[in-house]
Amino acid sequence: MRVTKKEIIQTINQGARTIDEVKKTTGACTGDKCGVTNPTGRCCCGDVQEMIDFYAPLADALRR
Repeated sequence: MRVTKKEIIQTINQGARTIDEVKKTTGACTGDKCGVTNPTGRCCCGDVQEMIDFYAPLADALRR
C-alpha cells in the first residue's frame, strides 16, 4: 500500500493505538498482495504492531 514507517509513526503520535486505527488512517495492512508488493515479501501487520508497541508508550509519555 506504499505506507511509510514515518506515516505510521505519525499516526501513532496522533493517538492510534490499534492496528485497526492505523489501517483506517494510513491504509497499512489492507493490501491483498503483501508478499508481492511489500519489500520484505510478507504482510506488514506484525511490523505495524511492533511499531505501536514501541512508539505508543513514548508518545504517551511525551504528552504527560
